[in-house]
Amino acid sequence: MLAEVLARLEAMGHRAAAVPVGRLEELREHYEELSRRGLLDERIARDLLNGLTLRPPEAVPRAGSLLVVATTEPVVCCTFGWQGSDVRIPIPPTYLQYRRKSEEVERALAEQLPRECHVTSLLNAPHKLLAVRSGLARYGRNNISYIPGFGSFYSLTTVCTDLPCDDAEWSAPSMLPRCERCTSCASACPTGAIPEDRVLLRGELCITYWNEKPGDVPFPGWLAGDWHDSLVGCLHCQLACPENEAVLDHRETGPSFTEDETEVLLYADRPDDLPDDLTEKLESWDLLAWLGVLPRNLAVHLPGAD
Repeated sequence: MLAEVLARLEAMGHRAAAVPVGRLEELREHYEELSRRGLLDERIARDLLNGLTLRPPEAVPRAGSLLVVATTEPVVCCTFGWQGSDVRIPIPPTYLQYRRKSEEVERALAEQLPRECHVTSLLNAPHKLLAVRSGLARYGRNNISYIPGFGSFYSLTTVCTDLPCDDAEWSAPSMLPRCERCTSCASACPTGAIPEDRVLLRGELCITYWNEKPGDVPFPGWLAGDWHDSLVGCLHCQLACPENEAVLDHRETGPSFTEDETEVLLYADRPDDLPDDLTEKLESWDLLAWLGVLPRNLAVHLPGAD
């Protein structure tokens, strides 16, 4: 049954893999071991273990399998009016409309399974590690995962079902073969977050790590303003990666904001601070979820705003 479901998802343009639900507990142990060995910054390890879903959901009482589903995603370019000019700022794949896309995958699966089957998305599952260990993806040197034909321009949805999964690929995390002799991403990273002696990123130096923090957390003094290339997340290593050559043009024009709207976004960090039409615009692109970080992150891209 699972093989048929995976084949249908592939026919719809997705890529997918399945693993037994018990693998979630192994991933908890994986993160704890990295922390014990000092390979994972203590703050990052704590955030992962506290924030990730590492147990089956109660909504699936007889959970049997996890399906990891990849969907291609573009870079989305937003435009902000500022001091008489348009400032264009990209957002990397995976950040926008994630909940909606997860719901679409969940619905597509529910339509393929018997009515008595339970299907529930795990929004905070360790998607990337599941994808790599299931064989769906491979790590790059930059600790971002890659899928043939998709590059790193995709989002992942993890769905729990009560279908059994007794035999599935499960391997240690591994790096793409070409990464052994390529350092393009390390050269492109302005903070030195990508070491050449290990696959694991130095997360505490990663721009993405800092600009996903709550907006009241200041950027560290060593993080230069002109190193920021995205509204949230970071694209330095992905744009430099040879594995992404075929998908670099996968871009989409995102929302445009007037100068008045930009001014509001520089100071508003709560939905109550926004006019209704601006709230609707942000909601339509799933940017309202990032409202708490927008004032701080946007300011570094706008001359004179900080």
